[in-house]
Amino acid sequence: MAPRLVQLQLPKVNPKEPGIISKCQEDCTWKLPIHDAASEISKMTLTDPELLRATVPSKALRFFGRALREKSFDREIYHLSSTTEKVHCFWSHSWHATAWTKILLLLVIYNGRAAIVAGMSAAVFAMALFYWGLLPGYPKVFPVEGATYEVGPWGLVAGCLVTVLVLFLWQPSTMRVFLDRICIHQRDQELKSAGIRAIGGILKHSETMLVLFEPTYITRLWTIFEIAGFLNTHRNDDGVSSGLIIMPTFLGPTAVAIFLSAAMINMSLLLNYGGRMQTILAVTCVVFCVCANGIHWLRGYFRWIDECCSQLKNFSMEKAHSHCCKSNHLNEAGSQIMCDREIITECIRLWFGSEEAFESCVRSEVSSLLIKGLQRQTFTFRWLVAACVPTCWVCGDLLVARLKVGETYFSIVAGVVLLGWWLGLIPVCALACFVLSSKLRRQRPNGCLDHMVTVMAASLVVVLVLSLYLLSIVLVGLVGDDLLGTCLWAPVVSLATVLAWRVWTQLHLRHLQSG
Repeated sequence: MAPRLVQLQLPKVNPKEPGIISKCQEDCTWKLPIHDAASEISKMTLTDPELLRATVPSKALRFFGRALREKSFDREIYHLSSTTEKVHCFWSHSWHATAWTKILLLLVIYNGRAAIVAGMSAAVFAMALFYWGLLPGYPKVFPVEGATYEVGPWGLVAGCLVTVLVLFLWQPSTMRVFLDRICIHQRDQELKSAGIRAIGGILKHSETMLVLFEPTYITRLWTIFEIAGFLNTHRNDDGVSSGLIIMPTFLGPTAVAIFLSAAMINMSLLLNYGGRMQTILAVTCVVFCVCANGIHWLRGYFRWIDECCSQLKNFSMEKAHSHCCKSNHLNEAGSQIMCDREIITECIRLWFGSEEAFESCVRSEVSSLLIKGLQRQTFTFRWLVAACVPTCWVCGDLLVARLKVGETYFSIVAGVVLLGWWLGLIPVCALACFVLSSKLRRQRPNGCLDHMVTVMAASLVVVLVLSLYLLSIVLVGLVGDDLLGTCLWAPVVSLATVLAWRVWTQLHLRHLQSG
């Protein structure tokens, strides 16, 4: 969380700028009742129930997360929150992180499931309209049986369109969340000060804390304070913290990118008018372009993960940054303000006994939670299948085209191919991108050489996908029957993919723990 004791605006700060801590120690010569302020916050009580406020995710994310973007102070948004008896989820984040990555992650978390369900419903409805002749189609050669049928891309188009709309516009209203900029008044200094003094009580009344983790998070004093307060009040009988959810902000853009990539690949399959060889060439070109961009991004992602884990395992209170120290403890009016560092440090001493004990907790417990979160949330087969759902819709469009002309046999074949592509071939492609990006994460000093590494990795992924696709053709030729050949190919590829994903997640977890 980033609200400060008096300031109205948070200027950009370079977290790597040297000399901030030493300058703070030189400037903190004036005396203020630091202990009294820290004692009031550390008690984690609410002197006024009106200070426990929350909002709903839809209000916090309206206008593409206006409340999370830099210029949100242009308009007071305190009215978007209301008093509550408990907070379901406390959103903890750094204001120095990239806003759009946080917003996309929150949209995926709170609207993702509804978006996929709505998209699937819209796709099925559009397919039904095409089957009944209420939507137009166009002739397309089907390479499997060598026949030309009328096909319509309506399942894919409707599914993608509705999914995107629901992702950005869905308004869940049952969850009560705390977002500092909405739930703490930003202009009324008396209300703002009261809200900040009550932050301990707000943390105590929060059932869970969602940490939007990225490299600057662990460098900010206020985010450190929030983790400290939550860990202090949310431990079970065994002394283990509960309710702390750590998710990297890269997850949101990654999920959206995979969805859009799957849509592009499958749209190229639908719009290709040639025979089997032309279709293979067209899809191969699209797959290569998508994989090259994806691998370039993923290599940066894995370097980013290494940086986050390293920061946690080497965490130190002394290296954390505070806005008040950067501004020489002066607000915009030129008046002196209390030092956030001294207040937060005193609170942590009251909660954990010493700074060293808290640092040890972050290095061990918080670091372990992050690693488990990365393994559990980032690389799951179910998460990937949901992101690749456009593959299901395009296969559905091809299946309906066959059913429309009464071609039952090849409709069954198309259904089996659907499962093989959706649960096997596309996940294999994504898994290969993840594995190669992880192994080749190191950035080369020469830009051309670095791009050559990405191109080489993308080429290997394309070769793998083509090999598996050609395997299906070979099996059909060997058994002499399309249905039997695809029934042999699809389950084997899908099962192998699931097993490979499980092996990969375990290996990746061991790498994070050892790193």
